[in-house]
Amino acid sequence: MGPKVLIATRSFGSASPRPLQILKDAGVEIVFVDANSPSVQNDILKLIPEISAIIVGLVPITQKIIESSSKLKVVSMYGVGVNHIDLNAARKKGIFVTNCPGSNDQAVADLAMGLMLTVARNIPQIDRDIRDGRWEKYLGGELWQKKLGLIGLGNIAKGVARRAKGFDMQISAYDPYASADVAKEFGVELHTFEEVITTSDFVSLHAPLTEETKCMFGS
Repeated sequence: MGPKVLIATRSFGSASPRPLQILKDAGVEIVFVDANSPSVQNDILKLIPEISAIIVGLVPITQKIIESSSKLKVVSMYGVGVNHIDLNAARKKGIFVTNCPGSNDQAVADLAMGLMLTVARNIPQIDRDIRDGRWEKYLGGELWQKKLGLIGLGNIAKGVARRAKGFDMQISAYDPYASADVAKEFGVELHTFEEVITTSDFVSLHAPLTEETKCMFGS
């Protein structure tokens, strides 16, 4: 048999059989674990000595898993964020960690706008009251011409900015790595973190979880 690839995500191959077929055609032996099982960490630990690659969703790939491996060459995140993968442990063992940039940018940007509308219009509360037989009067807010603050100006935040322009929102952003030219292209003004969070009606967080951004927001 060929190298073993561990699939630790429900969604891989769920929309199309092609991803799994590509692996099979390459002579790969596919091993599945139940990503939702409470014992998934132990399940992976039992299998890891024979595994050459992992395709993972949200299951944490811990230091213990990585150090227990003997054949592991790559951990591929089936998505973008890799903060649940122990990068230091992988680096020490020479294991590559990859992800899929652009795979869900538009979906998350849609969701961010949806959540803003949900908050502005009290949609969950109204839905709950109607289901409980209460028909109340509510005062909702608007997104129209409000001030939107973006923390981070990566691909998802740019998508949010595009959508927010349709609501004629005034958009500012904090991102120490974003260039003024990129911000201008998307109709965004760059400001300090304090300026963004103290002058915005809505703040949308689109920064990766790193040591630099950890605990960026508190109560």
